[in-house]
Amino acid sequence: MQSIIHKIISKEEQYLSDLDTVHNVFIKGLHIAHPAVMTPLVLEEFIDEIFSNILEVRECHRRLLEVMYVRQREQAPVIQSVGDIFLDAATEFRSVYPNYVGRWPMAEKRLKEEIEQNSEFRLFLEVMFLKFLFWFGN
Repeated sequence: MQSIIHKIISKEEQYLSDLDTVHNVFIKGLHIAHPAVMTPLVLEEFIDEIFSNILEVRECHRRLLEVMYVRQREQAPVIQSVGDIFLDAATEFRSVYPNYVGRWPMAEKRLKEEIEQNSEFRLFLEVMFLKFLFWFGN
């Protein structure tokens, strides 16, 4: 049981790191891209369509991980239970995940269109991909 709980914490840390990467590399990167890949108004609409409420999702997972850390500190070395933590998290996830997941088909369509029609955006993605490979590939 302990190894499963520690694995859950580890996976949650990784997922939160992935969400942070999306925010820091792509969302912030689109805002500071030079040359700009879209006009500011179009960019905000694009980010909303593509990433939806990913920042809310990230905060839900950040809170879940913090509660897991608190439980780990309070009950070390043997964590007695975590079910209550996940029941609380499930309540919060129910309010953010339907919007996040429900918009994936629309986001995928919009992303595809932008890649096909916007050469600056396509170049941005290529550069970010290469940077990502450099940062995490070494």
